[in-house]
Amino acid sequence: MVAMNPADRDPLDQVRRILQGGTIAIVGGDQRRTHVERLSQAFELDGLLWVPTRESDASSRRFAAVIRREELTLVVSLHGLLRHQHTHDLRAMCRRFNIPLLSYWRSPHPAGLAAALVAQHMLDAIRARRGR
Repeated sequence: MVAMNPADRDPLDQVRRILQGGTIAIVGGDQRRTHVERLSQAFELDGLLWVPTRESDASSRRFAAVIRREELTLVVSLHGLLRHQHTHDLRAMCRRFNIPLLSYWRSPHPAGLAAALVAQHMLDAIRARRGR
């Protein structure tokens, strides 16, 4: 029987090892400094880009330039804080640029994001994006 490393069982540790030194983008709602700090520290990120959206603006211009960035490792869309058109455009852009996209409900928390990434089997896609 092979002993499993305890870090392999903890989604937060699994995701931290993959995202460490990377850059993620969060699209939706308004940027919250405490969320940015918490996520950046928990995943040891080099960058976290938060793109706010407005219900009154159906255009994808706000986040189109961010999605094109080569250093981007992952995009998180905050459902409940995005218009349907934003979600549709974001999904299409992420496919076009081969960036993993996680749909997440409302405000992101490190443990919740990690659990969602593991549950949706996205770790291999993130590894591939980072060339690891």
